Amino acid sequence: MVHRKGENEMNEIERMEFLLARMKDGRKFYSGCCKAKLTMEDSVVCGHPNLTINYLLYFDLSLPPLHSFTDDEKAIMRHLPYEWLVRTEDGDIKNYEKESVKTGGNFWFATGNKVYFTWLNHLFPTIQWENEEPVNRKDYL
Repeated sequence: MVHRKGENEMNEIERMEFLLARMKDGRKFYSGCCKAKLTMEDSVVCGHPNLTINYLLYFDLSLPPLHSFTDDEKAIMRHLPYEWLVRTEDGDIKNYEKESVKTGGNFWFATGNKVYFTWLNHLFPTIQWENEEPVNRKDYL
């Protein structure tokens, strides 16, 4: 888990601002109190049934690591039909409609539509098979 600029040293007000920002942007985040990725929806912590905002104020908060993409890759992302990107074990880029998960360590799975973009395999070098999570293109556009 990568901590952004001083996030592991935030005071209570900064932690509250962090959580309010997550309610606004919907980005997933980590808390030092559990290993699950969490989201905030209408002041409710989603991803762990027993957590409250007050409880989170006592733990480190951080965002998942970000990938870096070129301007050309971002331009391509804007025109992809779906939101989620992964690389298969064979090196192909897949674009999923819904968030995908690695199952059994050998393939990505998601409900909904998907498209293979083998002609993009030479692009997006930061999207690797070894990544544990799919890339949500909206986080980068």
